[in-house]
Parts: sequence; structure tokens; C-alpha cells
Amino acid sequence: MSHAVGLFDAQHLELVETAAPSLSAEERATMDRIWARDAAGNPALFDGPAVACVSLQVSVSGRPVLSWAPVTYRYRALRRIPSAWKPSSVFVTVLQPVTGGGLVVGREAGWTAHPGRWQLPGGSVEPPPVGQLLDLNFLRRHAARELAEEVGLRTDPDDLQAWALSQGEHGNIGIHFAAPPVPEALVRRQHKELLTTLAAGAEPELERIEVVNSSARLSALSPVVDYLPPLLARWGAARPQVPADEPPRWRPAQWPAVLATARLRLRPVEAGDHALLRALWSDPDVRCYLGGPVDPERVAQRLAEAPGWPGHFTVTLDGAPIGRVTVDQDRRAAGRTEVSYEFLPSAGGCGLAAEAVAEVLRWVRAAEPEREIVAVTQAANNRSRRLLERLGLSVTGHLVEYGAEQVEYVLAPDVPSQEIPSGPPS
Repeated sequence: MSHAVGLFDAQHLELVETAAPSLSAEERATMDRIWARDAAGNPALFDGPAVACVSLQVSVSGRPVLSWAPVTYRYRALRRIPSAWKPSSVFVTVLQPVTGGGLVVGREAGWTAHPGRWQLPGGSVEPPPVGQLLDLNFLRRHAARELAEEVGLRTDPDDLQAWALSQGEHGNIGIHFAAPPVPEALVRRQHKELLTTLAAGAEPELERIEVVNSSARLSALSPVVDYLPPLLARWGAARPQVPADEPPRWRPAQWPAVLATARLRLRPVEAGDHALLRALWSDPDVRCYLGGPVDPERVAQRLAEAPGWPGHFTVTLDGAPIGRVTVDQDRRAAGRTEVSYEFLPSAGGCGLAAEAVAEVLRWVRAAEPEREIVAVTQAANNRSRRLLERLGLSVTGHLVEYGAEQVEYVLAPDVPSQEIPSGPPS
């Protein structure tokens, strides 16, 4: 039987602990018999601690208030006793987008309670340890742990945004968190590594993963959890639309890519690079010629978009992130690619920035020999201008941005990749 799934705001969710409704002796005995029979048929069932929804109320302002009680899994057997209280489960999930669009879903393994069912990575909520609160921060940490255990992806809980609350079958409550985008190739690689790690021991909970970006794609997977279709529809509606007249974004011919120099390694941006990115975008010295520190709200948006973005590299020295180099569509003119770079002040003075930028320039030029590459820097930024000139870029014009004069440099199409200096400037 189909049933409607309600969706609510989760950012201002309030959780209130209460006592579970009392059971009669007959109801408790019946519950125990049903649980014993179910457990005998499925050895994977475990009567561990769980959180049950006692009630969900929405205030006039739209703020949901979830009253919950600590129970054990056997309480779910009460759903089959007509006269008894019907506990609703509480669970968390992660909406894990991939770069370019789509959400990661997984198929439950045969040993789980719902074998073959497609769902978001996630799991049932357990009561917090003594002295801790069941709040959004607790649920955020739990969701991040579920993502790591089921898909192999590790993300900072602070980067998970409370995105929606659902109420579906049996009144079950889902708190759904949105994660920063990552490359699809990374998701599949991490899940494959997870399966390999578990091969000699426990079975994975999600035996297979896919990426869905539309209702039509989801309909090809069956069966699916009840909350997934409305969440996917809401996710698609919430994605920003690109104006029809906006030029197509340049993307590398091959991505993801990992580059290396004598001293450096350049790899796609990962969620674990957020500390580096926050430092780069908030440091007055780094942003001196780039319009000043980025607004905190804009930083949050950038962080959500950064992991896996095609053409964006994190530069590491001995494994430690020290800066980034990016190549994107030049917003000023079609048919050109713009290179940009930001490095921590501690990485200055020894040619590391030039070494990294040169490697990226060669990478772009080798893949697309005819493509024009542009870089723009403030006229007063003498260090950056010297770097670009030593790498073979030439001044082609001046413009005003961020309230200051900028100089446009271009690496002409007739400069082959092998003629771009391979080491730091002397």
C-alpha cells in the first residue's frame, strides 16, 4: 500500500527526550514472542539500543519538534499488535552528490532487514551515551560515520548540512544531511576498496552503489525506500539553474587527474582540504590582490562546491596541502581557459607556486594544444607578474576588477607544452 511521505525543514529541528508509552503485561509478552520468532529466522537481528519517535509536531513557525524515547529494536514488533503503541523509527541519511550532478544510492545486502532495497547511505539512530545530548550535532556525527561505514567516504561532520526531515511508513522519521560534492570516480573507488576490505570478514551493508540524477533513473531501480522519490525531486528542484545564455563551462578532457613535479603533488580537491581553503580565502595576505577576504557566507558556498570540481587542484608538499591551482572557463571571453592560484604565505619564497602552475599549464596545453590560456593578476602584484612572465605568458591588455587595475596575461596557442619551464623560476 502506498503512503504519502511528508517533508519538513530540518535546520531548526528540536529533539526532546521523553518516556516511551507504557505497555501492558500482555503486550510485552506478545512483543517478546514475535521478536524471538523473528530473531530465530534472521540471526543478523540484534536487540540493541534504538531511538523511537513518540511524536512529531510542527510549530506555527514551521519548526519541527521531535519527541523521542530510548527503546530497543524488539519494540518494532509492537507494530503487529493491534492494541499496542506503534513506535516509529528514527534514522539519518546522507545525500552525497557527485560533481556534475546526481546523488549516491546503495542497494542493501541480503543479510539486512530489507534485502535488495535501494536507499541513501545511513542508518538507525541509537541513544547517545550518558552525558551527551541527542541533537543535530550528534546526528551529524552519526551520519558521517554511516557514510564511512557503508560507502567508504570520510567527510567532516561539520560539512554536513541538515537538509530535510521526512516522515513516512509507520511514521518513521528520517533526518537527511547534505554533503559536499565529490567526484563519482572517488565514490566508486572508495566503495570498491571497502568491499575488498570486508571480503575476508563481515559483509557490506550496501552491496552496490549507483548515482541517480532524475526520477526516470530512479525508476529503473527497484524497490526503493519511500522517502527517496520525494527527496530526489526536491533535490533536483533546489539545484541552481544555469542561464540559457551562459557559455558552456570548459572542463578538462580527462578528469580526475593527479600531477607531480620534483617536489609537489597536485590532486583533485577533497573534503579534507576545507581547512586549507578556509585559510586561503580568509587570509588578508593571500587575498591582498584578490579583493580581500571572502565573505563567510560565500566561503561556505565555495566549500560545498569545491571537492572534486574539474580542473581544481590541491597542491601538496610532503603530503601537506600548501595551496591550490585552478583552471576554469575564462568568464571574460569564450574559447579561453583561465589559470589561477593561491598559496599559503608559509609556502612562499622557494618557487613552489611557479613549479605547480607550470605543471598545470603543461597539462592543459598537452591535452588541448590549440587552447588559449589566460591569467589575470593585479598590476601592483609584482611577484605574481614575474611568475607569469617567467612561465612564458605575455601581457595582452589591462582591465579594472575589484576596484583596481589588473593585467591580462596569455599563453599563446603556439607555445608547446615542452617549452613551458618545468622547474621553479631562478
